[in-house]
Amino acid sequence: MLINNAGLGTQGSFENTTVSDLETMLKLNNQALVMLTYYFIPELKANRPANILNVGSLASFMNIFGKAVYSASKSFIYSFSLSLRMELRPYKINVSCLCPGGTITSNRVLENIGKVRFAGKAMLQYPDQVAREAVRQMYDGKKLIIPGWCNKFLYKLWILLPQSLVDLILSGVFFRKEERMKFRTTSIALHAIAVR
Repeated sequence: MLINNAGLGTQGSFENTTVSDLETMLKLNNQALVMLTYYFIPELKANRPANILNVGSLASFMNIFGKAVYSASKSFIYSFSLSLRMELRPYKINVSCLCPGGTITSNRVLENIGKVRFAGKAMLQYPDQVAREAVRQMYDGKKLIIPGWCNKFLYKLWILLPQSLVDLILSGVFFRKEERMKFRTTSIALHAIAVR
């Protein structure tokens, strides 16, 4: 079994994020995951049946204001995992992609909870909850694993709703009033440009 769990994210506008932070995030979230998978495939083939669990995020399916590169890096993990799953299926190697919502993994995450509105807090889980569901569903051969009923509901909702509405909902969940106003102004301006 290979579990690619390491990852990090930043909060803030893309242009105000340092180049160093961007490079670190992409190297850890994407490059390290791809290369570890590449180097471990021969070992997994020699010990079949085997499993690969790549940790994406609920952000894999969302465009989150202030987390542009993080969301994109998690979308990459989801796409990579599903493509690799098809390639490795004949070798009896299952590939699953875990896409949890907010997970309280550190004191820094706990500090950031104060910035999240109540609806966002409802999505939070503890690592042991996420891990138990992830491992169980991985062994069941699930392609996509979304732990927690609230996160499953949101995922289904995002698929059905128009993207512009999803963006406005996300701004209401994750940001305080002053940040939401900034986001809505940006969204309206971008929508106006798109309509032209």
